[in-house]
Amino acid sequence: MSVRKSTPKSIETAVLANSARRCALCFHLTGDLSEKHGQIAHLDKDPSNSEEDNLAFLCLSHHSVFDSKTSQHKNYTKEEVKSARSRLYSLVENGGYLTSVQPSSADTDRKILADLLDLLPSNGTMEFIRTFDFGGSFRKADLEEARIFIESRGGVCGQLLLCPWSIKIDH
Repeated sequence: MSVRKSTPKSIETAVLANSARRCALCFHLTGDLSEKHGQIAHLDKDPSNSEEDNLAFLCLSHHSVFDSKTSQHKNYTKEEVKSARSRLYSLVENGGYLTSVQPSSADTDRKILADLLDLLPSNGTMEFIRTFDFGGSFRKADLEEARIFIESRGGVCGQLLLCPWSIKIDH
């Protein structure tokens, strides 16, 4: 792997301004145009290549997945991110990111639930979530994996019924 060198400020500024700090993959996958805490990703995974065409602003979560190596699923590709970035840049250039409809909290909650179902083991918390009727109270420990997952996403939860702090819990 090449040695990381600082991205020239003019190129960094161009990437941040062209994206308006919107994650190209959040926009591509869910239409999410909210401002994100993120990083500039090197699409060829070479930290010494700071050409503007090799860079994209990604939220922390998508940057982590983009950079990860796994045999369990297909990661986002360089070409996919470039396509998403191009569509995002066009929208930002035309000001469309300022007037676009943002996903509702229900849409966000559906996305978080889908992520939970994909990432957490099928036994334990996920089995509990699939079978419990949520009509009464339950032990906080039954949702510990879900709490950890939600906190790892910065506590984003909207109106999600799975948020341990929004449900009546018996200790």
